[in-house]
Amino acid sequence: MHKTIKLVCTLLVLFSSHAYASRVNLYEEANGPLGPTISFNEDGVGVKVDAYYYDLITKEVVAAVVVGIDGEQNIKHPAGIGVGKSMTSVNPPGLDNVGGAEVNGIFHDYLEFLVFSFDSNVTINAVETGGLGPHGTAANYWGGVSILADNFDVDALGDKYTADETAPIFTPSAGLGDVSWFAIGAKPEDAFNVFSIQTIQFTKTQSVSAVPVPAAFWLFASALVGLRFKKNK
Repeated sequence: MHKTIKLVCTLLVLFSSHAYASRVNLYEEANGPLGPTISFNEDGVGVKVDAYYYDLITKEVVAAVVVGIDGEQNIKHPAGIGVGKSMTSVNPPGLDNVGGAEVNGIFHDYLEFLVFSFDSNVTINAVETGGLGPHGTAANYWGGVSILADNFDVDALGDKYTADETAPIFTPSAGLGDVSWFAIGAKPEDAFNVFSIQTIQFTKTQSVSAVPVPAAFWLFASALVGLRFKKNK
């Protein structure tokens, strides 16, 4: 009897869906400005990457430009995705907390960050970063399931998490949970954090119990059990 039950359990596993890790690999993106948004499709999950910078003076979040850092074309920086403030930005691409500009005689500090939006709920398993030059790689990051408005502010991102050392890879806090978006930026409390995002690994949220097992399986399983009982009589 126990052999039949074991066989039924094995078939149940085979018929059931299971989650597996997916990876957005940013190494191959071309060097230079890529536009405000770039998109990927990994294992059937759509991933959109948007660039922003936060003005510490005006408290505004402003759309920026995603910048590729191709390791072959730009040997001074690791491969990955950074953020530029304009299509003609000459600043080294990367998420940083040291960039700024003078506007009407007032120097504005900017914090740069990227937002990854998924068309399914996911768990962020790991983020790989690379420091630019001698700078640090400490990061602040957020995540949520509600859709971000175009005019969102930093406070609207919700709970903030911190990774004090992200080189070369870190695992987001378990408290982050399942998300449909994930934002990451250079931690402002530590001076001269400048780094690129190289890969982001995630698992699509799936529940085995939510996937109906085909009726044919249950008929087959019950037939096996019936035959086993009949044989033992």
